[in-house]
Amino acid sequence: MKLEEKLMEDALAGRTLDVEEALLVPSNMTVQQSLEYKSKLERLQEEFKIYHESQPREREQGSLLTSEKIKKAKNLFDFLWRDRPNRYNGSFLLKDVIDAQLSFDKSKKIGNCLGLTSLYTVLSIREKLDPKLALSEGHIATIIDKNGLSIYVENTSPEGFGNVEVPKDCKIQLPQRLVPIVYSSFENSKEPTYQEMRKRITKVVLPVLFGIRLPSCVSTIMEGGDYIGADYLLRKLSQNREMNNGDYFLRIAVDAKLGKWDDFSKNLGEIRDYSEDMLKEIVEEAVKNNRQDCASCLVDKVSYLNRRHYKLEESERLKCLIRISDKNGLSEQAKIILDRLVEERYVDVYNSNSWDQRLAKLPEKTEEIREDLDLVRKYKPEHEESVVRGYITSSLRELFKDRGAK
Repeated sequence: MKLEEKLMEDALAGRTLDVEEALLVPSNMTVQQSLEYKSKLERLQEEFKIYHESQPREREQGSLLTSEKIKKAKNLFDFLWRDRPNRYNGSFLLKDVIDAQLSFDKSKKIGNCLGLTSLYTVLSIREKLDPKLALSEGHIATIIDKNGLSIYVENTSPEGFGNVEVPKDCKIQLPQRLVPIVYSSFENSKEPTYQEMRKRITKVVLPVLFGIRLPSCVSTIMEGGDYIGADYLLRKLSQNREMNNGDYFLRIAVDAKLGKWDDFSKNLGEIRDYSEDMLKEIVEEAVKNNRQDCASCLVDKVSYLNRRHYKLEESERLKCLIRISDKNGLSEQAKIILDRLVEERYVDVYNSNSWDQRLAKLPEKTEEIREDLDLVRKYKPEHEESVVRGYITSSLRELFKDRGAK
């Protein structure tokens, strides 16, 4: 099993995941291979503990080392640089950095700022040092905090522990931020393997580490045009928990993009709410593929949602549906929704014949009203007068309300 597949299962099961595993995913590992590298990290940790215990315990009054936590952090830094004077300038991948650190070749380059910071950070996490990241343009380092004191750890220099203040222009981030930085390091690479790693990180590691709801991740993947990836995530989701309304709405959106119209019709029955932007996209996709029947069913379905809690906002949603129907040639749906809109929203009658004069007093709403009236005249001209009256009444109420009138 690939390590990213395990991370996906852990995420869906609600299990806590660690940065260590996430940083090993980009190296295209199986779960078994990841265990091998976790064992290597354990070996480094055990060697460090021996080194740490061998160091003097005297406290240097007035120095940074009066804190046991800071002393351990400094010892870890020194341990990694011990006998490794040429550590800087190597790989950014944790796997490569671990191998280089354990190599018998003492002159071997180990990692760049990202690789060296990754190794120091994961070992710091293991030692419960609560590290953070210091991000500045084109560079990354580690921060160790103790009682409000922030120690800047420059991992690319053997003299880099606490010798400079934290740069004012750097951003302090949690260790999880290492993962998207590793991801961004793939952007300039044209190697197919790296491109596949980027996809895996986008689909799996980032949402897992940052607690992003998987449906939100699906939406992001769809925005990038990866509908097969979105389909994969949704199938995984359905295997591990009961699908909710948002999941089903994403499901029919993916079905439409992939031309799975039978699944589209089946999942449509589960919809209880909708997003207007995505609705528009789904209807357009269905019409583009000559599936006006699916588009019509979807519009019919959502036009009757939440009728028991009918509010002004719902009339705006119905008007949106009319516009979507009109744009996509669904004239029957436009007529049906217009009938409902008039019945349920525009029931007030204002006894006046000066409609144009009154509209002129409300310039901020005139254009919107004109657009609505054009649709009414096109599909249901017999409703024009009652719609206008309804608009005048509701608009005047708002106008007087704004002026403080009762």
